[in-house]
Amino acid sequence: MQTRWKLMMLPPLIVYFSFLIAAGAGTAEADVLADEALVFRGIAFERYKIPEILKELGVKKTADYTITNLTPALTPENQFRLDKLPPINPKKARKYIIMADFPLNAGVMPDIAQKSIIKDVRRGATLVILGGLFTLNKGEFSQTPFASLLPAKTENPWAVKKLKNPLETPGGVVVYLHDIPLVDDAEIIYKSNNQPLWITKKCEKGQIIVFLGIPSGTADTATALFWKNPAWAKFAADMIKKGADAK
Repeated sequence: MQTRWKLMMLPPLIVYFSFLIAAGAGTAEADVLADEALVFRGIAFERYKIPEILKELGVKKTADYTITNLTPALTPENQFRLDKLPPINPKKARKYIIMADFPLNAGVMPDIAQKSIIKDVRRGATLVILGGLFTLNKGEFSQTPFASLLPAKTENPWAVKKLKNPLETPGGVVVYLHDIPLVDDAEIIYKSNNQPLWITKKCEKGQIIVFLGIPSGTADTATALFWKNPAWAKFAADMIKKGADAK
């Protein structure tokens, strides 16, 4: 059995070595960004209208990676996996890396892949993390290499707030949000009623942008919920551009 287990473990290692060779590990071009986006499609991905946001950003080419849930119906704990792994140390970093309601731990994405994304951000890419019930503090970010780089602290997994008074934005209404504290060097891109919603933090030559809203809830308001609002995609793109310009 021991020999068979070792043989079963060989394919993932071979696949990763092939990623490293194909990507040209160690030959990365500094400050040269590919005009495309890596998109990590989390649980509530569809609500975020990522294709429309990318169109507003002028990005036509994407590489998509989708979360799958491997948890049996009677198991109380979610076990997520990606359908495929992103390239390691590509020659050119993508201009944008978007994670929409995306859980992140070693089970979802190995540390080597996480560190490769961080390396791309340090080279100038813009990482955009869009909130949800399965990401940030709800997605185990505090246990990943991203933890110290984010513009907010993600240790408390229960810090999700339903707002008594929903927040109005040009892109629609926010009812739920990640109620997590900002770090000292975070910058606020946008706030509503004194509540930060879009925040950012510099990461060497790149930028990390976080939307603290969560696409959930109902509200008796004249303005539509942000994920149902036709103005959302343009508003989100404007916030991303503003955050990226803070480099």
